[in-house]
Amino acid sequence: MRRWMLALVAVGVVAAGCSAGSVTTTTPVTTPVTVTTPDTQPTSPPGTTPGAETSVTTSSTIAPVETTTSSAPVVPRPAATLMIANDAGVFGFASDGSVTELVTGPVVLAVDDARGGVFFQIRRGRFGPGTGTSVVWWIRSGSDTAEAFLVPSEPDHVLSLHDAVEIEGSLRVFYTRGEGSNIEDMAETLRYYDVEARAVTVLGGVGGWESGSDPVSIGGDTIAMTWYAEIFNGFTFWDLGGDEIAVAADPYAGDFCEDRQCEWAVELAPDGATLAYFQQVDDEAGFPVNTDLVVVESSTGAELARVQVKGEQEGWFAESIDLDGSLAVVNRESVSRDGFLEPWMVDFGGPTPTITEVPITGRARLARAPVDIGAPVAAPRP
Repeated sequence: MRRWMLALVAVGVVAAGCSAGSVTTTTPVTTPVTVTTPDTQPTSPPGTTPGAETSVTTSSTIAPVETTTSSAPVVPRPAATLMIANDAGVFGFASDGSVTELVTGPVVLAVDDARGGVFFQIRRGRFGPGTGTSVVWWIRSGSDTAEAFLVPSEPDHVLSLHDAVEIEGSLRVFYTRGEGSNIEDMAETLRYYDVEARAVTVLGGVGGWESGSDPVSIGGDTIAMTWYAEIFNGFTFWDLGGDEIAVAADPYAGDFCEDRQCEWAVELAPDGATLAYFQQVDDEAGFPVNTDLVVVESSTGAELARVQVKGEQEGWFAESIDLDGSLAVVNRESVSRDGFLEPWMVDFGGPTPTITEVPITGRARLARAPVDIGAPVAAPRP
């Protein structure tokens, strides 16, 4: 469970990857909000040579990976409410407003392992080349070294990390593997690596022609995905064995959307009791004018909260969500796709929802446990 989520303190931060002199505002959300602020042995046992990610029917092979280590002593870090990945590295943002530099160097996504460590990637995507660049790296609790955890076994394999979840006492790392040299022949499968069993399970193919599924979320005994297939998109829900299931809260109800995004970025809370997604809101003429964050009860579909998070012509779009309890992270990407803006923390637990802008640009995830690594750790180069 993600438990380390106290209300954020509005502070200005001056640091690598941060917005110098920014001012955070907390605003009631009753009208549009304006926030003003400047595969099957992917790794070997500890201490041995990293192995290659391969299919479940083949044996693992050895793949050379350059790993940069840090000589800094192992020092426990302050508990972070958020982990934010950007071009400068990974930063922990605590509830008191303090910032801790965890990883240096460009990182596209970081996820804590709920045990004090961190998984991260410096590149992710859907099709190759991926060998050496879409490696999933792991900094174990108490370590000051990033080790190769999942390594593509073929040049046209690209791995995309999604989450790391404790299930029945075992840590499972969920990721997708894209295969194909170009968008015309790509295919994507969802897999997880069981850290204790040291084995990969392939759950099945995701997405459709020219596309895959992103994001992928795991909550309770359910997997939720936003799938794409050229001009079509929708939601898919699986059980933990990879079988498709019906969920009352699915706004598509097994249907799909064409030529536009109706709802997207579905995200489950860690216990699976609630889910959230973005919904496009149109005017009377059918033109999109707003984006709402919608939170519903998974078992009934009952709407628990609706918060307008984006108006028209603002230069960014709502890219992804992280959710737990009455808090949601809204990651905002520029419309030119050249980077992320400051993420928003949405608190819908009170009588009036509020939005707080976090003063660090990047893609953010809620932390589930205190991160305890030697920091900062240098991100390895491909």
